[in-house]
Amino acid sequence: VVDVQSARYGGGTIAAHCELPQYNEPYPQDVRLRYDNVSLEKLFSDWTVQDTGLRGGLTGQLTYHWNKDKLLEGRGEGSARLSKNTTAFSNARYPITITGGSSDFTLDNGVVTFRNATILTEASRIDLNGKLRIADVDTDLLLKIHSNDFSELDRAAKKGVIHKNNA
Repeated sequence: VVDVQSARYGGGTIAAHCELPQYNEPYPQDVRLRYDNVSLEKLFSDWTVQDTGLRGGLTGQLTYHWNKDKLLEGRGEGSARLSKNTTAFSNARYPITITGGSSDFTLDNGVVTFRNATILTEASRIDLNGKLRIADVDTDLLLKIHSNDFSELDRAAKKGVIHKNNA
């Protein structure tokens, strides 16, 4: 058992309780992760999606199980609350300040499934459900966008935050 009381990641903090395997195949591993104000932009950057400009913090928890070195072949579930976080992890041309939101999600074989997710910005509300595959960041999302500032949506579309196959 390994307990991480506090560590820094993406401008925020994480804590974890890990149960490491015995010396028996398939070497099952479990983690209960708690995170506070971790940058959404940094998380996407680590998933190789650069310069999103999504300036928001994630606070929540994830329970996850996998075997041996097959980290993305595991499964788990969690929740996240979004809040304003102005820490920049890129030189995004069109940064978007996230002011709130939340999501419940599952993670199964490298695919995140969002349920009843909401992202709030200064001018928009985006409700979404669907999937994001971490390995290649392929998405299948249903978005409902309510906005009183279409220039914000135009900036996001120019950057590629909103792709035509997702809108």
